[in-house]
Amino acid sequence: MREHEVPTHVQAEDKVLLWLTFPQIVAVCASSAVAYGIYRYAPLGPSEIRITLAVIFALVGVAASAGSIGGRRLPLVALDVLRYRIGPRTYAGSPAELVRHKNPDPPRTHTVPLERLSRKAGAMVREFRRKKSRRRRAGRRMPFRPRAWIRARRMRVHAENREKARNATDKQQKRRRSLRPFLVATVVALLSATSPFTVQAEGGDETEDSPTTWTSPEIEFQPPLHIPGRRIFIQGLEVRDATATIDVKAAQGLDLSVRAFRSEGYPVPVFHDALMLPRDGSATFAMPIVGPSPSFVFSWKDNLGQSGAIALEGSHIPYPLPKIEGDLCSMNLRSVKWTPGGVQGEVETECVRGITELFELTAVNGHVDIRQEVALEAEVVAVAGTLAVEVAGSFERFPLIADDLTPFNLPVGSERGTVELSIEADLQADLSVPVPPLVSLEHHPELTENITGTVSASCPGASKTVSKTVRLYHPDGTETTHELSARVSIPSREIEHEATLSFVHPEHVRAEIRERPPAMRVRHENLSIATTLAVDDTFAPLFVPPPPALPEKARHETAPRGLLGTWFDQLNWSWPW
Repeated sequence: MREHEVPTHVQAEDKVLLWLTFPQIVAVCASSAVAYGIYRYAPLGPSEIRITLAVIFALVGVAASAGSIGGRRLPLVALDVLRYRIGPRTYAGSPAELVRHKNPDPPRTHTVPLERLSRKAGAMVREFRRKKSRRRRAGRRMPFRPRAWIRARRMRVHAENREKARNATDKQQKRRRSLRPFLVATVVALLSATSPFTVQAEGGDETEDSPTTWTSPEIEFQPPLHIPGRRIFIQGLEVRDATATIDVKAAQGLDLSVRAFRSEGYPVPVFHDALMLPRDGSATFAMPIVGPSPSFVFSWKDNLGQSGAIALEGSHIPYPLPKIEGDLCSMNLRSVKWTPGGVQGEVETECVRGITELFELTAVNGHVDIRQEVALEAEVVAVAGTLAVEVAGSFERFPLIADDLTPFNLPVGSERGTVELSIEADLQADLSVPVPPLVSLEHHPELTENITGTVSASCPGASKTVSKTVRLYHPDGTETTHELSARVSIPSREIEHEATLSFVHPEHVRAEIRERPPAMRVRHENLSIATTLAVDDTFAPLFVPPPPALPEKARHETAPRGLLGTWFDQLNWSWPW
């Protein structure tokens, strides 16, 4: 042992024999003695049973005295088991996952002087009130207090010394009354002036230089040093439909546990996975998105004995993916993905084939003009436009692909936080509108029209034979009958006659229907959507400082023989051999 480490006496935690401390040696001796007593004096039947019980008790006593688990004594471990395993509370985790951000208050081994002073002042006030109440009760019956029966009785004074004792008590009370206001004021002033410093000395706030690990006198090991720095980085976040794909990269070897939750009111995860990642190792997780407000938790425990977790929730997750419906097209953010240095995604548009278009149309013209606003079914011939995307200060326009997916890609700085993604589509559609025919009206007044012309008539020929009987009466009274026959024949001929006819036309309006070609129109529409997503810092490996050098263990060194001889001569000692 070095000269500056020579102890004046043996401490309780010093290992003196077979790596055992003095309390452990005493406990082992006591356990052995009790075991021998069980064997020698216990009335438990034959000696074999007593020997077995004695051996079991001795082994249990030695294990409880000298054994430890992780540097913690077995009785303390058993106490923890009784408290946290068999008791009403159970902690499902390892001790390394319990991170304290503030050191526990040290045990108070002594009383602060100011606190003692305040307690003394309080005791004086209580004593004064008690004596005052006793004076008020003089000459009256005392209340029923059984606890006063077992208190120490006052020493009775002799009759001749009673008056002297009363006078001395009165003088002492007068002196206390004169000093009491001064003492009370002094105590109150000291307490009001020094109470903040007292609180700070007992607890105090944690500063940046204070370590985040703690120790306790009841454990025989030092917890691992706190090494600041991130252990896990998000290297990619993609949301497509109802699935989130997240890429992570470990800056230090760790055990990673991933859980996906539905919403705040559902503590049961809908997805769980666990794996081990080496330093600079990567992993990809495809997790379902369920519920209106999903969240993802990545909890880790590294090989340095530290643990932690990061969570993606709320505005970190672009879900649900925004969509909007317009008159011409509906726009939907089909997918969005963040990778270190950029944001990319796809916008899907679906356009209609026909649309109702309002027209101010001339339906009738001429004698009467009729114009009216009509709604006509227009055919969408073509849709074109641009897609303006802005995220984290980056802005760019992309040509829009109608009825298909339009990809976009913008650079984004690597800085941990939440960025807003806004997408605006400027659409232009060419419409072909079938126009109904035009009705033209023409007014005609009343009109008399004389038409003269030659009329040709064809007279057909005809012939006829006529027979007739003629009777002649003679004067003599006789009659003579004669048969007469004649044939009439008219030949056919053409007869031309000059004729004039008069026609009267009444007043009327004449309509004419004229077909018109389809009308071409251009229609504009503006659609916009927005969402937010999380971005992370650039990956950086964890810098692990070298462990601190262990202090050199003290070792025993044999003193020179001359020094021992001098000590033995001074003490009149001699070697037994």
